Order: sequence, then C-alpha cells, then structure tokens
Amino acid sequence: MKDFTQLMIVFLLTCLILLPEVSIATSGQVSNDYNFDVVYVLENLNEEKLKKRVIEIEIDPSFRLVKFGDRFYVDIKGCHPSGRPGYPIVPQKTIVVDFPINVRIARISVSKIKFGEIKGKITLVNSPPPLTWNHSLKKFLSKMARIKGFYPGKILRYSIASDGSKKLLIMKLYPLQYLQTAGKAIILTRCAIEIYYLLTGKSITKKGTGCKNIIITHPSLYREACLLKKYHDMEGISTSIFNTTWIYKNYNEKEDPPYEGFKDIYLYGWDKINNYYNYSLAKRIIAFLNDRSLHPNLEYVTILGDAKLVPPSYYFHSPFSWIPTDFFYASPDYDMIPNYKVGRLPARNAEEAHHIVEKITKWNGS
Repeated sequence: MKDFTQLMIVFLLTCLILLPEVSIATSGQVSNDYNFDVVYVLENLNEEKLKKRVIEIEIDPSFRLVKFGDRFYVDIKGCHPSGRPGYPIVPQKTIVVDFPINVRIARISVSKIKFGEIKGKITLVNSPPPLTWNHSLKKFLSKMARIKGFYPGKILRYSIASDGSKKLLIMKLYPLQYLQTAGKAIILTRCAIEIYYLLTGKSITKKGTGCKNIIITHPSLYREACLLKKYHDMEGISTSIFNTTWIYKNYNEKEDPPYEGFKDIYLYGWDKINNYYNYSLAKRIIAFLNDRSLHPNLEYVTILGDAKLVPPSYYFHSPFSWIPTDFFYASPDYDMIPNYKVGRLPARNAEEAHHIVEKITKWNGS
C-alpha cells in the first residue's frame, strides 16, 4: 500500500510539472506594434445614404490547452477548430448577420480591438499536410517555413450569400493569432464590427403568386411531367414545367463553380466524364434557376430524368472518384447555401417516368 501511495504521488507531481499554463496576460492589451485593424471596402456608395450596424464582440479570455503529442490546440469557448491543410489549427468564431435581400454592403470595419497574451511559449498543432498526387510535399513544407508574421494574420474574413429571401453576411473571426517563429500567441478579447450598407429598390417578397415548384425535364418526358404537375397543383403546390431544350436556347452558361471538379480538365479521369456529361446544359440550368425575376416565389425544384436526360449540376473530384451532385441547382449563386429544395426522379425513359409518377399519386391517395 505504501509503494502504491508513493507511486501515485510521483504520478501527480509529474502531471503538475507537465500541465501547460493557461493564463492570459493581465494587461488585456498588446503593444501597438501589432496592427490588426480591418477595413474591407466592397463598394463605393453614397456615404450620406449609408446605414450602420454595429456588433460588439467579447471573447471569454479563459481557454483550455488540448495536447497532441508535444503540440497544442487552444480551445476557446464559443469557437471551433479551423485550419488549412498543413497549417496550424486555430479557433474560429462564425458570425452570421441577416439583411433584407435588397441590401448592398459598402464596407466592413473592425475597431476597438483588444488582445491578451498567452504566457510562455507554445507550439500549435498543424492540420495534416496535403498528399494528393499533384502536390509536392517538400515544396509545401518549405512554404510553411516562410511564415514570418502572425498566422492567420487577419482577424476577420467574410463572404456574402443569399438563401433567396434574405442576404447573409457570413463572417469568420479568428481570435487567436500565432507567431510561429517566436512560439507566441495572442487572443482577441474584445472588438467592434461595423457594417455599412445601403437599402436599394424594393425587396422581393413572397406574396403567394407564381409557381412554388418547377419541374425540369427532357422533352421526351413532357407527358409524364404534365401528369406530375397536375398532381402537385391538386395538392396546392403551384407548378410549372420547363424542358431542357427551352432552357438551353434561352439562357447563356453561368460561370464555372469556384470548386475543384469538372471545370479542371487536367484532373485524372476528366476525359471519361466528358464523354457523356453535358456541362454546357448544366450551367444553363443553373443560370435559369438563378434568375429570380422569373420565379420569385420558387421553393421546390423537381428534376424528372436521369443524368443523361438532365445532367447533374456539377461533378466534384476526389482522389479516387468523380462525384455527381445536383447541389448547385439548389444553390445557383454558388454560395453553398440552398435557395431551393431539390429532388430528382431518375427515370431513364418515358415508361419509367410514367411508372414513378403513377406510384407517387397512388401512394399519396392510399
């Protein structure tokens, strides 16, 4: 028993010695040498007409050090881990601000910034480095070694999106800044985000007029699409039909999605997908769905036909396969926030389409 007690004492003392210090400097501020003031100018608009919204941010200065071998992740309350492949993992706080759909954002600024400093040296854990076939790990590591200043360097990044009924300002706040060369980290404890914006014209409102559902199909399945439209109309969901030939003739191609995939012709296996994928039609369907003036009340998109009759919105690429998706029909502005609820009935021909529609109507009537 005595030996066991002595062993436990040694163990506890060892834990106390190895326990990382998690206190923050009491000054609450950092030297003026660190300039993290942020001003993003999005548009030059009439200053006299601009409105301002201020968001006061306070970060809990207490934190927890999570150990990974001889490295650490700084766990700050209200934040989640974020990191590019191979770079330090840092905490991130996401802030989403809603605006009317007709708002134009002029600029975003961050002021009243206060930092606290983590005592002692610290080494942050990195995300695993990229090891895809078209990257050189040696070149990547040499690039990592050239990080001289604070990382991530900016305390705020933003994107603007829309869900079809309102505009969303999505801001990513990085409260921890890490100086890798010195093993030093500072934590943002307080700041003010000022958003200057302009209301323009009239906002699109859903008044219950116009179709709520659109059926996109190949001309060969038009008869079956009419049966499906009749069923939806009887259920109180106003529906319109648009065939792929009409869309192709009346809309230009939307720009490529800003994500790796079919637009990158150098990727392995691209030529095989190109044999049967109608990318031009897919981008025209995306442009059609992005035309809010044609269907301001749209909520649902029904695709009637398989991938050969109505192409997927895009093909993503992974190291081992190509992945088809209809997601950009749901988010035709490419902001990754769905504007519509999208479903596909993958019929290969009119016979299959008739069978699917018949099953839907009979099931609901039973």
